[in-house]
Amino acid sequence: MKGSLVAIIVPDEEVIVPYCKKNGIQGNSYAEYCRSDQLKEVIFKALINSGKDSKLKTFEQVRDITLSSNLFSVENDILTPTFKLKRPQAYKAYKDLIEKMLSKFD
Repeated sequence: MKGSLVAIIVPDEEVIVPYCKKNGIQGNSYAEYCRSDQLKEVIFKALINSGKDSKLKTFEQVRDITLSSNLFSVENDILTPTFKLKRPQAYKAYKDLIEKMLSKFD
């Protein structure tokens, strides 16, 4: 469903690595932690709870997320030199992941 909100999230490595080690989430690197279903669930639940606390309506809540270990940057053409998101380039770079997440809601 194209009307669903999905997100590509790049978690903060300095926060995620110690969190995963402390909480027994399997992995040996930041990239492995970002592929962890366990970590995805923790972050997804935090987003949902934050949305509820902010009184977001159901359609305003994120429906699915994907964690990525690849930072958005000027070098990979996802950000402008002033660090603004280049939406068309970001969509092109993550199109397959976005389509996969949206297909769950068809």
